[in-house]
Amino acid sequence: MEQSETPVTRSSSPLIQPCSSIRRVFPFKRTPHRRRIDDVQPTSNIDSTESQEPKHPESASEGVSLPGLINKTWCVFYLSPLYGFSLDPQALKQYGRSLTTYFAQDRNKEITGDGNKKSCTFSVYKNIKVGDADPEAVQILVTGKPPNGKKVGPVLLTAILCGVDIEVDPCVGFKEHFVYYPIMIIKARIILSSQLCSWLESHFDCRIAPLRPTSMDLAWMVGMWSGNVTGRKSKPVELLYTVPEYCSGMTKITYTIDADDCKVLWDSIHTAESAEFTEEEVGTFMKSLEEHFYECFKVKLWKMQLTRIGTPLAYVGDGRLKIFSAKEALQVLRFMSILAVEQFQTLSNI
Repeated sequence: MEQSETPVTRSSSPLIQPCSSIRRVFPFKRTPHRRRIDDVQPTSNIDSTESQEPKHPESASEGVSLPGLINKTWCVFYLSPLYGFSLDPQALKQYGRSLTTYFAQDRNKEITGDGNKKSCTFSVYKNIKVGDADPEAVQILVTGKPPNGKKVGPVLLTAILCGVDIEVDPCVGFKEHFVYYPIMIIKARIILSSQLCSWLESHFDCRIAPLRPTSMDLAWMVGMWSGNVTGRKSKPVELLYTVPEYCSGMTKITYTIDADDCKVLWDSIHTAESAEFTEEEVGTFMKSLEEHFYECFKVKLWKMQLTRIGTPLAYVGDGRLKIFSAKEALQVLRFMSILAVEQFQTLSNI
């Protein structure tokens, strides 16, 4: 082991990059107006057929009803604006009929394994809308042929298009023609997910691609969500690093830390009175964790890529997302929306 490469001097760390200005992120909105977790409340409770009374702030703070969203593994995609998309109930019914016809034309019966008997429905998914600029979330359900004696067939695909607390709307000035959903989460087999994406791209002239957070993005999530795990001890924090190919004998390293220990470390770095997170704080946090691992096992995690994280709030990595609690679901979806908007802006500027 070379003594010149110690964990104290890690200028090559992929998680701590020198920059002229520190990237600053408020927990859930990167503007001078600071917002905290307990400020998050849905502004709309409307679906495609009926309206309800909005939830009181007291009940909203305890978590909202998000049926089918929690404790399921989703594939996450980011989207460009959808051209000609409408939330009108009649339009949603037409989209369902069109997608049903699209699936019926599929000739891969051996792959789909359901005889091509599918039924597709579009509906407004309530309680995800937070900011005024957010569109109403939309849920897409694809069901198979109902078994004997049943009215509803098995669910083959579930997808939700949403954007939580959008700060930058690329459709400003074009609202009559475009609707912007930063992210879409899908639970289905790969072939059905691919077919849905192809239909959306051809029908609404958009582009869809997997959303894969970088190592730095994952580090942000660990830092922010480790500071909000009070009273939640069932799930530890897990960091999965991918080992470089030239290191034979192993491909991945999983680093597990007690959630309470992570919170103590984060609280020692981040000032509780401040609603602002900085890149410097996140870098210090990850550096401390990695140096502790080095002292125990003499393995330099900063030489590897952080590719997956697990926290008491959510699991993120490999293009997948799993949210563990409805109470923190909006917080998780908001950060994923931020990453999707950034990705879209980056590609738009190329």
